[in-house]
Amino acid sequence: MSTDRQLHQIGIAVSDMDAAVTFYRDLLCLPLIHRFTAGVRLAFFDMGGPRLMIEESNETTSQSLFYLYFENLERKMQELKTAGVEIVEDIRRVYEDESGLFGHAGQSEYLAFVHDPSGNKVGLMNRK
Repeated sequence: MSTDRQLHQIGIAVSDMDAAVTFYRDLLCLPLIHRFTAGVRLAFFDMGGPRLMIEESNETTSQSLFYLYFENLERKMQELKTAGVEIVEDIRRVYEDESGLFGHAGQSEYLAFVHDPSGNKVGLMNRK
């Protein structure tokens, strides 16, 4: 199977690299691949295939949005609330997939949204 057109990397800007690394590595449990400076401070995380690249910048008004899947979304949201993460929208069912269009028939998709330390919106999702 060709790897053409597969998502390889998502990049977002952050205002505080150390706070962002702590958020993505420790709270969202993304393995840190590497941090370095190449004119700007960068950090890369493994997202189970694609990488997340964060770049420290004074301009963080990004409209990018990505979603991370968690087997136990309720537990993850509780962990984030306990850690003081800003909850944009708590868990809600957004789609009942009766025909199996996006996965197993009969499952529903659940979403929640949080802000990272730079104010980027991050989607968290689950199917059950």
